[in-house]
Amino acid sequence: MKSLPVPKDAVNAYNNGCELAARGDLSSAIEEYRRAIRIYPEFIKARGNIGELYSQLGDSSKAIAAYQDALNFSRDYDLLFKMGFEHYKAGRTGDAFRYFAESIREYPDFRDANYYAGLILYKDKKYSEAEICLSRVLKSEPSNFKTNFMLSYIYYENKQYYKVIECLDRMKENSIDDDTFLCKYYGFCYYYTGNYKMAADYLTIVLEAQPEYERFKDYLNSLTYENRIQEIGDLDDAIKDLEEKLMEESIKSIGEASELSMLYIFKGESKKAEDMLLEYKEKAAS
Repeated sequence: MKSLPVPKDAVNAYNNGCELAARGDLSSAIEEYRRAIRIYPEFIKARGNIGELYSQLGDSSKAIAAYQDALNFSRDYDLLFKMGFEHYKAGRTGDAFRYFAESIREYPDFRDANYYAGLILYKDKKYSEAEICLSRVLKSEPSNFKTNFMLSYIYYENKQYYKVIECLDRMKENSIDDDTFLCKYYGFCYYYTGNYKMAADYLTIVLEAQPEYERFKDYLNSLTYENRIQEIGDLDDAIKDLEEKLMEESIKSIGEASELSMLYIFKGESKKAEDMLLEYKEKAAS
């Protein structure tokens, strides 16, 4: 059955509500939207707008009630997302995910629903499912830093190092405070793909940002598959000092973690270095 045209009085009330909302008079705007609904009960947009205004007013319960009221008329993908986001803000990630997932079923490439669904799946360590959602986000926003960051972790876990590098390339377009962290990450990926020249280039940048370790620069430049560092010297003492700090105080900064993981690489203990990197990647994404 076709819906009847929206009556002119309902449209006028709706437009009045939009103008009042734009001026910041949210309570009066809600009343105008309600007037539009009384004239034309199927005015779904007006019902959804009431939910948005209650959300802006910080009244989550009334926002959810308004969204549910609108969803009773239409399972619109945007309304489903907004309902899910109210639950997400309140920490009810299970309820939020159900609405995000339904929104995606209605519109598979909807960026916002895919991003938050992917974020929930990522935090739940459901990486295969998270990858599907997050990859869709990149279709419309390829340089999204957080999305690339999460995907890079997933690909790194799966040892898909070339895909990690693609994510890093996109992340590099955004300015971040700690460029050495990205360089460290590049270095690991190139190291594991066997491109030791590129690994040396990036890891040297990390070293140059930490002057006390610049004396290892020549060693790093000579890194090859056959030729690993043989002369460790006082490297053992440096590792011991940082490990003791890790045990007694816990290493809290990326810079200190980079120092210790770099020393592990020099000694050939790449698994320890990798674990250190992943630990701080998880913290940064949480």
